[in-house]
Amino acid sequence: MAVLSNNEGCIVSRSFSRRLTEYRELSASLSEFCSRAAEKLRKQHSVTGCITVFIRTNPFNPQEPQYQPSASVKLDAATQDSRAIIATANRLLKEIYKAGYGYHKCGVQFSHIQPEASPGQLELFDFADNSLPTENRQLMKAIDQINRRFPKAISVAATGFDKTWKSRTERMSQSYTTSWNELVWVK
Repeated sequence: MAVLSNNEGCIVSRSFSRRLTEYRELSASLSEFCSRAAEKLRKQHSVTGCITVFIRTNPFNPQEPQYQPSASVKLDAATQDSRAIIATANRLLKEIYKAGYGYHKCGVQFSHIQPEASPGQLELFDFADNSLPTENRQLMKAIDQINRRFPKAISVAATGFDKTWKSRTERMSQSYTTSWNELVWVK
C-alpha cells in the first residue's frame, strides 16, 4: 500500500459540460469532488492537513471575462472525513466565488497528506465551536463499504441532485489499458 508523503498531494477536478454561473451549482460539484478525494484518502489510510479550492473560467475563450482564483487553508487537525472536508471547501468557495462569470472548471487539492495512524497535533478545543462535524471514521468506513457494494448508493447531501454540470461520458476516452471490459479483442 502506498501512502502519499507531505510532498505529494491529491487533486480532483473536472471541466463542466456547460458553464456554471450559480454558486449552488459550483458548491454541489465541488462537494462531489471533495467526496471523491476523501474516498481516495480513506482507501490509502491517509489524512489531509491542507485543502485548496480553485475555480476558473474558460481560458481558451478570450471573449468571456476571465477569473481564476484559489484559496487554501491549513487544517488544525488532519482529516479524512468527507463532511469536514466539504464544509471547509464550501467555506473557501464562498471566499472566492464572484457572480457574473461562467465557470468552466473547479476542483479541490489536498496536501500535507500523512498516514492516518500518525499522531497529529491535538488542540484543547478541537471542533468545539467551529461548526465542523467531529471526525467519525466508523461512519466514513460504513459509507465506503456500501458504495463499494452498490456504487454511488450513498452520497453527502451537499452534492445535490442536479448533475447536469457533469461531463458527458460519450466524450470520455476509452480505457483500453486500464479496464478489462474495454480491452480490444483480435479474432
